[in-house]
Amino acid sequence: MRLLCSSFFYVLLFCTCVAAEMKAVTPVDSTDRASIDSVRAAGEEPHRFLRLEMIAGLNRRLTEGVGSDTALDYATGGLTGIARLTLVPEHLLRIGVESGYMRLTAINEVPSEKQTPDRLVLTAIPMFLTLAMGGESFEFGGGIGAYQLVVSAGNTDRTNFASVGTELGFMINGSWHYRLSRRLEIGADLRVYDIAERPITIAILGLSLRTSLFDL
Repeated sequence: MRLLCSSFFYVLLFCTCVAAEMKAVTPVDSTDRASIDSVRAAGEEPHRFLRLEMIAGLNRRLTEGVGSDTALDYATGGLTGIARLTLVPEHLLRIGVESGYMRLTAINEVPSEKQTPDRLVLTAIPMFLTLAMGGESFEFGGGIGAYQLVVSAGNTDRTNFASVGTELGFMINGSWHYRLSRRLEIGADLRVYDIAERPITIAILGLSLRTSLFDL
C-alpha cells in the first residue's frame, strides 16, 4: 500500500513538473541565443550546466525500531553523506541522480562478565533518480529508486557476517543555498527518506555544498 501511494505521488509530481516545463519553455531563436551567449561572456550564471551537490549531515529515524530492551543498547540515526549530479537546463525541471551512505540503526548487546559485546548495524545506500524545481536560492523536489540495505554483525574483534538486500523507496527534500561565487554555493538541506516495504522513515538535516562543473 505504501509503495502504491508513493508511486502515485511521484507520478503526480512528474506530471506537474512536465506541465510547468512545457509552460516555461519557448523556442530559442538567433536573438535569444545571442543574449544567452552575451550573459555567459559577462561571467554570469549559465542557462544550462551540470551541477554537483554534496550533502553531509545527521539522520534520525521517524519510525519505531525494535523497541526498548534492557539487554540492548539501541540507537537510531547516524552520519549521512549524499552526492547528487543534476542537469540544470534553461527551464524549471531539473533531473539528476544521487547516491550516498546512511547509517540507520546500531544495536549493542550489553555484555555480561564473560561475554564480549555483540553489535548489529543497519546501513543504506540510496540509488535514486531525482526531479527538482526551484529558483536561485530555494529548491524542492524528490526522488524514487532503490536502497541497498547492508546488515553487518560482529563483536569487538571482527565482523562475523554481512547481509545485503535491495528495497524500493522514495525521497522528498527542500533546500536553501547562498551563492559564494559564480560556481560555488553553500546552504542547508532537509530531506525525508522512506523505504516502502519496511517501517523505516528517516529525516536528514545536512550542510550542502554545490558547484557548477561545466556549461553545456
